[in-house]
Amino acid sequence: MAKLNFGKKLIEVRTSKGLTQEEVAEKCNVSVRTIQRIESGIVKPRAYTIRKISNILEFDFFEISEQNCDEDNESLEVNKHSILWYIKDLFNLKTNTMRKLLILTAPLFIFLCLFGLNASCQQKELLAEIEGTWQLCGKDSLISTNVEGFGKSRIKVISKGTFTVTEMKVKDSTLFADFVGSYKIEKNIYIEKILYTNPALRNYKGITNSFEYEIKDDLLFLKGVNNIYDEIWKRVEFN
Repeated sequence: MAKLNFGKKLIEVRTSKGLTQEEVAEKCNVSVRTIQRIESGIVKPRAYTIRKISNILEFDFFEISEQNCDEDNESLEVNKHSILWYIKDLFNLKTNTMRKLLILTAPLFIFLCLFGLNASCQQKELLAEIEGTWQLCGKDSLISTNVEGFGKSRIKVISKGTFTVTEMKVKDSTLFADFVGSYKIEKNIYIEKILYTNPALRNYKGITNSFEYEIKDDLLFLKGVNNIYDEIWKRVEFN
């Protein structure tokens, strides 16, 4: 039974028997404040209190509660059928077609927008993570200062959308540019395209290389996809 209905019924029965709130409270061994709060609908009494009030007033409040519950259940059934009818009618595109299509496609549109936004954020995070200055390491993950046995160190600078590979002679700290190109990340694959080379490496111009990549702490692991490269780079800072 709803709080308000119980309170109203209690007032009706109490006054019909010529009893005051104080008298009912005394007979039920509860405070006057409790009776006042029940009648005003502020609180719903426990089953024990309802039983005591029913005995004192010689009126079965439990029976009324059950009747109200039945009415509530009927109301719920009506609401349930109304909702089911609305859903069924929503998929009947013979009437109000445009409005219904708008209602049906709106959630999909919102989902696609949120999915696209999330994918964009993830892409930006991946790009930001790989940006920086990297120095080629040996298989032991230690920086190599003798690349290909020529006393050189290889450096890759990855910035927004572009990369540069240079070689530095360790002995006199002179730099020689090897490659300049663009890159992108698709489905966790790092893809480089060589756009410019020094004259000695012109045969590499236009080549695209793909790598599975993984970043662990300050190490970048590039494993070639359909190419022979398997490289480890260490993030460095030159002051």
